[in-house]
Formats: sequence, structure tokens, C-alpha cells
Amino acid sequence: MKKEFDLDKIGKKVPYKVPDAFFEEMQQNVWARVSEPERKTFSLFNFISVFSAVAAVFSAVIFLPLHHHSQPDMKMSQVTAVDNAWLENVSDEDLETMSDFTECDIFMH
Repeated sequence: MKKEFDLDKIGKKVPYKVPDAFFEEMQQNVWARVSEPERKTFSLFNFISVFSAVAAVFSAVIFLPLHHHSQPDMKMSQVTAVDNAWLENVSDEDLETMSDFTECDIFMH
């Protein structure tokens, strides 16, 4: 039951109607909205969020240490002595194997 659409029956009439003075009122309404200055609102929530962010950054800079040393007074000779102490317990074969591995290592040479 599909009827064919006939443009001749409609003619040149526009099926849509616009109220009188619609375009003039629309133009005035647009200019009224655009010309109003924007009001900046300052809320307590904005103030609290900005203040807490600044306080967090400030406290991080003040209270977090930049360098943390477990033993700040240790001398370099003591560090070397501790680092090399394990070498005394390694067998000669293991030392030779370690030496062979370091010869093939591209980052050691």
C-alpha cells in the first residue's frame, strides 16, 4: 500500500511556516546574549583545590629528601673494601670464567 509521492499536488507552496517577526527577534536575542559580559565566578571549591595543590607541591619540596644515603659518612676506601670482600671466597676457576665472560661483553670494553 505504498503510494507514490506526487510533487504536482503540493505545488510551489512551502509546507513550513515561520511566525511573524521571527528573524528580527532571533537577531535581537542573539545580540543580547553575545553583548552581555561574562561574569567570572569564584567558588570556594576552586579556592580549596588550588590551595591544596600548592600546599602539596610546597610540602613535597620541603619535606622529601633529594638524596637518601643509608651511611652518609662512609669513605670510599671502606666501600671498596666491602665490595671486594666477596672476591676472596671465589675459586680460581670461577674467577677465570668471570674473566672470560667480561672479555665478550661489549659494554665492558
